[in-house]
Amino acid sequence: MTTASRRWTCTETVDVHRAVIRVHGRVDRAGADLLRGTIRALQRQGHRSVTLVLPEATDVTQDASAVLAGVADELADGHAQLIITDRSPQVGRR
Repeated sequence: MTTASRRWTCTETVDVHRAVIRVHGRVDRAGADLLRGTIRALQRQGHRSVTLVLPEATDVTQDASAVLAGVADELADGHAQLIITDRSPQVGRR
């Protein structure tokens, strides 16, 4: 599948002031890579803590979980944090 024809499986809503990213839909590796970009953008704006809220996510693939775990590790190495909340029982866990 080409990038031009890619149909996104997840969307995000960002509260820039509170550094909260709310995710809707299925998060695959491509979606996690996009979330990584949003997380880094918030960090560049001076946020030391970013919250990723997944109650509307229907699934998080293992690849996506690995990407997000890597982002969390990168932030921790820089004395920042990624907080991932999951209030939805159907979201897969790694």
